[in-house]
Amino acid sequence: MYGLVVTGALLNASPVNRALLIGVEAYSRFINPEDRGTAVVFGDGAGALVLERAADDGAGILSSDLGCEGSLTDIVGIRAGGSAMPVTPEVVASGDYRIHMTGKAVYEFAVGALVESIDVTLARAGVDLSEVKWFVPHQANLRIIASDGEASSHPIA
Repeated sequence: MYGLVVTGALLNASPVNRALLIGVEAYSRFINPEDRGTAVVFGDGAGALVLERAADDGAGILSSDLGCEGSLTDIVGIRAGGSAMPVTPEVVASGDYRIHMTGKAVYEFAVGALVESIDVTLARAGVDLSEVKWFVPHQANLRIIASDGEASSHPIA
């Protein structure tokens, strides 16, 4: 999603008419295959698309809300492997270079965050909820999507 928003902005701000966007996630290097709490959620994937500037000035990405909640690293993240805690034999032995997640806490946060993000995005775009037929969220957990749809009047697919 970050790549899509950035590429759209670059197309709008430059004389270029087309851009190739390639996205890749390679989480298998950080997943503990024995941990069902993360192994079934995170995986490797790649995709590509060509974006083209629309002839209509009103077309394209009207707004976005690319949130990142850095204070939640205790409930989901990778504790080691960066400059603050380089990988050492001790880090490997502890497993801190692998993804960890407290599923219930992530679920509770995500249920409200999606609806809030929709509201922020609509407000930035100046679009009323009644003008939107469907939202298609990028969310790996169908229970979170269903909970968000039940908790709000948003037509979430």
